[in-house]
Amino acid sequence: MNEPLYGATLGQAVRRFFGKYAHFKGYASRSEYWWVQLFMTVVGGLISIPYLRTYDPALGYFDLTQGTGNVEGLVLASSLATFVWGLVTFLPMLALSWRRLHDAGFPGPLYFVVLVPVFGPLTVLILMLLPTRLDRRSHKWEYPLEAHHQNPDAGRPLP
Repeated sequence: MNEPLYGATLGQAVRRFFGKYAHFKGYASRSEYWWVQLFMTVVGGLISIPYLRTYDPALGYFDLTQGTGNVEGLVLASSLATFVWGLVTFLPMLALSWRRLHDAGFPGPLYFVVLVPVFGPLTVLILMLLPTRLDRRSHKWEYPLEAHHQNPDAGRPLP
C-alpha cells in the first residue's frame, strides 16, 4: 500500500488513483502522477467541449445563441458534468499529489503552496517533477506494516 508503482501505465495509474481514493499516506511515482494528470486533462476537456464551443472570440464572451437546437441545455449539462467531475476527483487528486510529494521527499501539506498566487502553482509543478528521494522518506508518511491486534471480544455477539 505504501510503495509507489514505478513505470506505471495509464491504466494502472488510473486504477490506483481511484483505488487509493483518500489515501494520504504512502507514495506515488512520477509516472502514476503524470498519467493521472493526462487522464484528468483529457476527461475534463471532453466534458467541457460543448461549453467551449459557444465561445466567440470576436465578442470576447460565450454566446449561447450560436448553433442549433437546445444550446443552453447542452451548455448547462456540460457545466454540471464538469462540476460533478471536479467534485468527484478533488479528494483523490489531492491525495495523489500528497503521495507524490512524499515520494519526492517533501511533506504532503506543502501542496497548499499552490494557493500562493503565481509562484505557488509553479513551485508545486517543479516539486512534482522531482525524482524519488528514498533517503528523505519518513515513517510518518507510511501505513504501519505490523498487523493490528484486535480485541479478543471484538465481534462477539452480545449476551
